[in-house]
Amino acid sequence: MADKSQMAIAKMVAVVVAVLIVVVAVVAGYFAVTAVSTAAHTTTSSNTIIAPASNATSVTLGFAGTADVTDLPALVLWQIYGAQVGLNIHVVYMGTDASIPEGIVSGSIQVGESGISTVPLASESAGNSSGSYPFVAFTSYEAIDDFGLVVSNSIKNWSDLANQPIAVEAIGSDTAIFCHLTLTAHGIPANEQNCLPTGDAGSRLDALLAGKAVGDWTEPYQMMTADQTGQYHILATIPNEVPGLVGSVLYTSTSYASAHPGVITKLTEAMMLAHRWAWNETAWLQKEQIDFPGTNATLAATSWKVWIAMGLWAPNGGFSSSSANFSENYYIQQQVIPSFLPVKYWANFTYEQQALAAIGNYSGPATGYVNNNIPTINASIPGEPAAIFGSVGAGGALALSSGVAMIATPIDIQYQGRD
Repeated sequence: MADKSQMAIAKMVAVVVAVLIVVVAVVAGYFAVTAVSTAAHTTTSSNTIIAPASNATSVTLGFAGTADVTDLPALVLWQIYGAQVGLNIHVVYMGTDASIPEGIVSGSIQVGESGISTVPLASESAGNSSGSYPFVAFTSYEAIDDFGLVVSNSIKNWSDLANQPIAVEAIGSDTAIFCHLTLTAHGIPANEQNCLPTGDAGSRLDALLAGKAVGDWTEPYQMMTADQTGQYHILATIPNEVPGLVGSVLYTSTSYASAHPGVITKLTEAMMLAHRWAWNETAWLQKEQIDFPGTNATLAATSWKVWIAMGLWAPNGGFSSSSANFSENYYIQQQVIPSFLPVKYWANFTYEQQALAAIGNYSGPATGYVNNNIPTINASIPGEPAAIFGSVGAGGALALSSGVAMIATPIDIQYQGRD
């Protein structure tokens, strides 16, 4: 998912840009690979939607922003694995990170997903000095922040970015924070930093391709879209520049967690199972092509490998005291959170421990279940192993046109899209 705004906590999640493509060569038997189990206690990599049992426990889950290809585990979370663990998950797509704690307080949702900074900030704002704080995070949704900087080939090193426009979402957004942070870290003074507010992921990519910006802070799918033209390359990623920064989490009210601990544990189990599902390239790409029709499967498959290498999805849970502490301190330094609230007041890590006790540890390969019949694009990602990428280069194979917004095909959701 995409940007988390600073003071308003607005997570204007990047809308995936569909690319209209001409594929010169497609490997035969693209999806003709036997599905494999992704771990003990998971089902298989099947994408068959499971209807909840009549006695399943209902829970309403709110997501902040707009769904993109990064969010496929969220779709199988409520379409498959929630029902598998005995839950009937109702999904509500909401506009911003700030709307999630509001929805939890009002009772319109019981659980929410948003950027990690939202939880200590909202708890700190609504809590009190006696140690009573209203919100508790219990598992990761995106274990790391997956943003990166893709730049024109005219940019050879960081010094070339002085006074050059770099597309970011908005003033105060995560992309703007990352832009200023990395420029400063690489010796570019503040008066020579041109972090240009441009809009959502599609708008930023269009600005880059049109030459209105020399760089774009964005996510892997958009990075790959630019990189495969041969005119751009990836200069930096947040997992390499700020390793350990958590992307987003699932959280609820402390009162709901106290009253329904079993539901929170089951939801954590389902999230882990969804992450394990995402480690199967065949199943993931099949689902991506179903829910995001018209997107380039080769770009999507390459992006999958980037996410696997980055560790976006955590099959054994990615939420820990150290990662929560690090992430909170990072956002304090960036003035997103005004002061430090001890992690014990806004996070509980025992739900992941209980979930693992129920479903067992992930025992599959560290690089996921790769389908060698699915071509990928050669790419160089700072901090990521080159070996994860295939040998199928772009080389004129793809004719690209940008600017078509794509959202997931709505399936039994209360709001279409995540705006």
